[in-house]
Amino acid sequence: MCCITFFWALFFVSTSLNAAKVLKVGVYNNNPTIFMDGEGRASGLFIDLLEDIAAQENWQLQYVFGQWAGLYDLLKNGEIDLLPAIAFSKKREEFFDYTDETVMSNWAQIYTPASASISSILELEGKKIAVKAGDIHFEALKKLTNDFNITCRFIEAEDYETILEMLDANYLDLGVVNRLFGNRNRNRFKVRVAPVVFNPIEMRYAEPKGREREIISKIDAHLVSYKYHQDSLYYKATKRWSLEENNAGVPKQFWYLLAAVFSASVLFLGGCMLFRDQVKRRTRELTLV
Repeated sequence: MCCITFFWALFFVSTSLNAAKVLKVGVYNNNPTIFMDGEGRASGLFIDLLEDIAAQENWQLQYVFGQWAGLYDLLKNGEIDLLPAIAFSKKREEFFDYTDETVMSNWAQIYTPASASISSILELEGKKIAVKAGDIHFEALKKLTNDFNITCRFIEAEDYETILEMLDANYLDLGVVNRLFGNRNRNRFKVRVAPVVFNPIEMRYAEPKGREREIISKIDAHLVSYKYHQDSLYYKATKRWSLEENNAGVPKQFWYLLAAVFSASVLFLGGCMLFRDQVKRRTRELTLV
């Protein structure tokens, strides 16, 4: 009887040790980094990487699909264990622990209906602008418009797709969409990309604060290994989702801005030199008199 009890106890201990760790993972619509596909399955770059890591770490992933703002609150309250494809910020670090490794870089772009266009941030004056609720780019744009004393009206939408739909219908003047989602989805709508970009960010994984970095430390280790090997899943996945970092590059608007600054600097220096020559010539004339 003792032997039977011993073997049963050993069986349950072994089963407990081998049981997969269950993780509740937030999924929101931000194709191609993370989204729920037409068959109801979690998909995207961050999901490809996470599922490979989970298989190696014996994690069981339970996906919780929702809108960004709702998932943000769930993570903040510790009701989900992990949120992929979340932008890093110092302010958010008060509530979340992030991976040290960045998966992708991103930034915000301004979109207009196909029949309209703008060329600078100053043209936001008086406009109705669609933004995603709780989006880090929304917060950045509010600060930007305040700094430039621009008065505009923000219309909050649930996701980027809704923003593009409203622009397609000419319901709003402008919309703010991150460049990855925009590049992937803009051809489905009658919209135009404006030469206005802002708020570069780093996209990572995050868990609730105070979990002793148990999950994200392991994710970090795998990300470092992925990036070290050129034939790893990381590079295959970025290619699959057309997100190669080398091809992402710096937006051409940056180079336009740099050229404009350089030109202004040259004109300024040229003006200074001309003014200095005029002063010298006038000084000589006065000396001769």
